Amino acid sequence: MKTIVQYDDIREFELKPSTPLNTYLKLTQGDVRSYFLGGAALSDCQCPACLSGDRSKSFTKFGLQYWECTGCGTVYVSPRPDDSLINEYYKSSKARQFWNQQLATATEAKRRETLFKPRVQWIIEAVEEYLPSAWRFADINTIHHPFLAELIESDYFREITVLNPKIALEEADYQKRGIRIVEKPIDALPPDNLFDGVSLFEVVDRLSDVDAFFSALEGVIVPGGLCFLTTISISGFDLQVLWERSNSIFPPDRINVPSLEGLVLLSERHGFDCLELSTPGLLDIEVVANAYKEDPSINLPRFVRYILDNRDPGTLQSFQEFLQLNRLSSFTRMVLRKKQPTA
Repeated sequence: MKTIVQYDDIREFELKPSTPLNTYLKLTQGDVRSYFLGGAALSDCQCPACLSGDRSKSFTKFGLQYWECTGCGTVYVSPRPDDSLINEYYKSSKARQFWNQQLATATEAKRRETLFKPRVQWIIEAVEEYLPSAWRFADINTIHHPFLAELIESDYFREITVLNPKIALEEADYQKRGIRIVEKPIDALPPDNLFDGVSLFEVVDRLSDVDAFFSALEGVIVPGGLCFLTTISISGFDLQVLWERSNSIFPPDRINVPSLEGLVLLSERHGFDCLELSTPGLLDIEVVANAYKEDPSINLPRFVRYILDNRDPGTLQSFQEFLQLNRLSSFTRMVLRKKQPTA
């Protein structure tokens, strides 16, 4: 299993001024109350990664309970809304409108250059290494306009499908460029819709029924086909240190915060080999340092407080590189390959 150190971290809002982020979190808290706590049907669930029912209470965010799986360490919300209600939230909530119209728009050029152009290059390089014959690609449950723009302009795949987007897309504009938009969930696709590769960027984080989604995913990828997945992992340094105080963990954007062990179990259970598992995040140390700066009384481990108080930026950078090399940053990416059927 390959590990790559590459600078990529989708939590770009951590780099923004605190006022827009605080506005987004405040709007999200209100939307969670109106969408999910105002009489909506919420269902209890097992661990979305390893399916264990053994768990311990961890913390609450915006009125929803997070649990920690005692089997694989994944942190998740239960009880939780179903996927149809989550889809409705992403299409119409005030928080997501604020994100799409202000936060995302204001930083689109920067995110496209620094985040999504490298991601497209990552996909192309992996395809050329593992499946050079690939020509049909699908981006599933996307929330990222800039990624789609980069993927299209790369002109690498002959056929691109955007499946069940969680953002508004001008279908006519995409059709002019030969892109197919299918506004259906993955389990509603006809059986003849097969892809050589798919991308799941920040998808696992916000799925209600992860196991059902991956069961459907198995059916739309050709044997030997590739899946490119990104998420944040509770195994990472900043989430382990900050835990419930992390601004990266909140519903519904992160109703699932899988551990690395849980991600591997999930992928293997659904017939995938893991070709790459990396944590190329840049922000763990900076996120913890910013939280400490905002509240010096925050309860940090003695070692963490010591290096923040006494070591220079070069040491902190070296420590971040250590986290990347040893799969201990919270931003996680995977390349999965669907297994060939056995004779």
